[in-house]
Amino acid sequence: MRLTNYFPGGTYVTDPGRRRTLLDRWLGGARWVFYADYIRLVLSCSRAARRGRFADEAWNRSSWEVLDSMERHGARFDIEGLENVAALRAPVVFVSNHMSTTESMVLPALIRPHRPVTFVVKESLTRGSLFGPIMRSRDPVVVTRKDARRDMVTVLEEGAKRLAGGVSLVIFPEGTRQDEFRPANFNSLGVKLAARTGVRVVPIALRTDFWGNGKRFEFMKEWGPLHRDRKLRFAFGPAVDPAIGAREAHRRTVDFISGKMREWARMDGRPAWEPQ
Repeated sequence: MRLTNYFPGGTYVTDPGRRRTLLDRWLGGARWVFYADYIRLVLSCSRAARRGRFADEAWNRSSWEVLDSMERHGARFDIEGLENVAALRAPVVFVSNHMSTTESMVLPALIRPHRPVTFVVKESLTRGSLFGPIMRSRDPVVVTRKDARRDMVTVLEEGAKRLAGGVSLVIFPEGTRQDEFRPANFNSLGVKLAARTGVRVVPIALRTDFWGNGKRFEFMKEWGPLHRDRKLRFAFGPAVDPAIGAREAHRRTVDFISGKMREWARMDGRPAWEPQ
């Protein structure tokens, strides 16, 4: 089934003339204006999922709607390397750094029009009454984040099943959101899965700290501040064949993400990025 491709071409940049909503401007950019719109969308998706009506096109559209809502509330996106996704003719393992809720919401609209895809997610996300029905409808690979060895076995076994069924997999090797990319925390599980199953790895570099993480309580992580001065950046790299060796494939993946972090720091006037 061909899905709507909201991002044709290799790149996407938010229209610089796009204005924030009137309500957002009236209320001085209060984050809850955006979050009210976001909650409305999530509730709609959750209802559809409970009724068995949240298929791939609905997921694809809702992902685009999140991006669109973010733009209407001050976000500016710069996405590159989409030609590397469009060129795929077989399932792959997407390996990405992880900064915020944004990537979980936006990546489906960037990937799914080209390839069936699902995510490795923590178990708690599949249980709640709000996000749970949505997550379960995507047939994700579910990990506990409590037992690293058990989680590794789950990803290798269940991930292999998804890939054999033609479904690509998105893995965040850092495990949880990080305020900066730290190569030392970026494990090689995605590359190991790719090598074991004979598929390629596509690295994704991203900087999504426009959508800040709440700090006070675990359940508030989704509702952090919005940093409108920070551009959201995504870059999809060329596919890496693990036949070159898992160690080398992992190095190339990390080097791609590290290179983008340095490049974006220069472009955005941020402090120079160096690996930690």
